[in-house]
Amino acid sequence: MKIVSLVRTRNEERNIARFCRAHSWADKILVADGGSSDDTVAIARTFPNVEVRLFLELVEGENLTFRNPEGKHINFLINWAKTDGCDWMTLDDCDSFPTRKLQELGKDLFVEASRMDYSCIKLQRVYLYGKDKWFSKNITNINWAWKPSLNIFVDEDDPWGIVTKNMPEIGYTLYPPLAMLHDFSPTPEIGKSKIDFYNKSNKMGKLPSLVEIFGELSDREDWMVDQ
Repeated sequence: MKIVSLVRTRNEERNIARFCRAHSWADKILVADGGSSDDTVAIARTFPNVEVRLFLELVEGENLTFRNPEGKHINFLINWAKTDGCDWMTLDDCDSFPTRKLQELGKDLFVEASRMDYSCIKLQRVYLYGKDKWFSKNITNINWAWKPSLNIFVDEDDPWGIVTKNMPEIGYTLYPPLAMLHDFSPTPEIGKSKIDFYNKSNKMGKLPSLVEIFGELSDREDWMVDQ
């Protein structure tokens, strides 16, 4: 059984090594780099199961803000995985990491999902804040992995949004401690800079503070570790 993990990057030198280590159980990690000016690509290429390709298309927001178009960037990865050949593919952001328990089970989860005749794996993503907090009222259910036969793709009409097509409603569903940890705001400054970018681009409406978006903070639970 061949499993590939897909990830988009652009100036992710802070996260890429952690992402690759956390997906060491995958047969391949396919990195579509959107034009990093830091050491993201060099770091990624130090891992033996990583392949990197460039995806350099950009879209412009207001106030000289630029980003890679969401749908095209993701579809680039999905099509690459299909061409490369795989039995399963996973997808998440470069600052999202499987919990240690999820990493320990690794391929066994995909074997079990296949045995039960599921074509996708669903789980929860929790949003972390700082070194010891998380947004306990904001837990997202995501489609984390799927078989290429499902013909999943992302609508490309809105380059600033992600609308996934053809994802089945029913899948092999996992629950914490089998989850993804989204390290969205490892410091208050980084979290604020992300919000400021979207507000400056004027492409997602006016976003308030992190707590106003994600809700109240709680102490992290013991299972919320990836290392």
